[in-house]
Amino acid sequence: VDRIARPTPDHRSWVAVGSDADVRGTATLARGRDGDVHVAFLVGDAWQRRGIGRALYRALAPDAVAAGHPAVTATILGDNVPALRFLRAMAPRARSRFVDGEVVVRVPVRSVSPGRSRRPMPAAEVAA
Repeated sequence: VDRIARPTPDHRSWVAVGSDADVRGTATLARGRDGDVHVAFLVGDAWQRRGIGRALYRALAPDAVAAGHPAVTATILGDNVPALRFLRAMAPRARSRFVDGEVVVRVPVRSVSPGRSRRPMPAAEVAA
């Protein structure tokens, strides 16, 4: 929570909050020890497949682009098919490789305008 509340140039998070003040999901953009910029998404089970991840991606992408990161890295468990589908939907040109039971995905990032989504905005507000 402390890292979410205090963003730095190397670590920033977004939180999707519903009108009832419940957290629907989070996204984090952080520079790893390897120098790569990593991205992580977490959406509550009850809120998956409702556009929360897309809203978080739309909030995160412009900051990644503005910071000069043309691509980010995500690491996903190999059997997490929904997460792989999500990243491929967000970035069809993403490249992936299988490493020790995980899929490492290199996601090209481009700024996304809110009007380009195929789904309506979810019933949650995304804040950095």
